[in-house]
Amino acid sequence: MKHEPIILSTKVLRPDVQLAASQNEVELLMADFIMIDFIDPGESAKEILSSHHPLILTSQQGVRALEKISYDGKTGFKNRDVYCIAGETRKATELIPSLYIIGTAVNAVSLAELIIDQNRSQTYHYICGTSRRDALPELLKAAGKAVKEYPLYRTVLTGSKITTFFDAVLFFSPSGADSFFQSNLLSNDVPCFCIGETTAAAVEGHGGRVAGIAAEPDQRKVLETAISYFKKSRKKQRL
Repeated sequence: MKHEPIILSTKVLRPDVQLAASQNEVELLMADFIMIDFIDPGESAKEILSSHHPLILTSQQGVRALEKISYDGKTGFKNRDVYCIAGETRKATELIPSLYIIGTAVNAVSLAELIIDQNRSQTYHYICGTSRRDALPELLKAAGKAVKEYPLYRTVLTGSKITTFFDAVLFFSPSGADSFFQSNLLSNDVPCFCIGETTAAAVEGHGGRVAGIAAEPDQRKVLETAISYFKKSRKKQRL
């Protein structure tokens, strides 16, 4: 008798995503493989808040860092334009008053291309982490744009050895993939499902087999990609 899929998530998922797993007869194992350490912005806080240049946000952590600055009791944003990644980053951005989203894309490269195409400004403020990827700022600088980077958080790897059996793994960031593979190996028959192409590239770089990439960078979409994979597998087995 075939067991229901046991899926390991490399981050603790939202309650609604956990419910979706249960409704689709999927057993979830969850562990946070990274921890976010926010950095005191110091004098940069005033510059970030008072500037008129468009902001670039490529992660939820960047949005959370902005929230910490904007609700420090001093001042808030004043009608600031924002470019951000779609999915969870956009949803988090929409919760901050006076931030106006003028463009979104599914990944950093597409977002950079959109910014260049729209050509709203010559200068942009990029809210990022200390281990941010190079693609977006390099593309903008190559197009003649000035990019001021504000690293407001650092990612700490917190992975450990997983000894429990699982059928598949969900990955949500390149750092999460790095953390997982520091302590774990995967055989080629264990499919991996990723939140985006950059994360998928990191998984493949560690030897993992990527069986699906979410259509949108959202936790639920990653889980749905895995569920669809297992439903198709079961259907083939019945034929």
